[in-house]
Amino acid sequence: MDIQPAQTYINKIIDHFYYDITHAYWDKERLLVDAGYKTIPFPFEEIQTPEFEIVKTYTFEQLIGYLRTWSGVRHYIEKEHADPTMLILSDLKKAWGNEEQLQVRWPIHMRAGRVK
Repeated sequence: MDIQPAQTYINKIIDHFYYDITHAYWDKERLLVDAGYKTIPFPFEEIQTPEFEIVKTYTFEQLIGYLRTWSGVRHYIEKEHADPTMLILSDLKKAWGNEEQLQVRWPIHMRAGRVK
């Protein structure tokens, strides 16, 4: 996930949230997504695919709501009985500033192949 380029501090906070706070709570299959599915055996002639991404415009509240849908966050809440978004809420709100909305981007990973 990436917030507009001008918001690099927001990206750093979200990276910290993902890698340092919630990473241990994700299902092991999440590693496949993190690797762009490149670690899955692929018995086909691989075809180069274009890069795709999802682009949405979020308010601050929508971003927090989205983060709370992450399975790693849900697992954290179940195990720790606390909402991990509260650990970054103040820093994230400060970095967001007075912006009404910001663009959020997620890469779409895929692999395509040709059957011989």
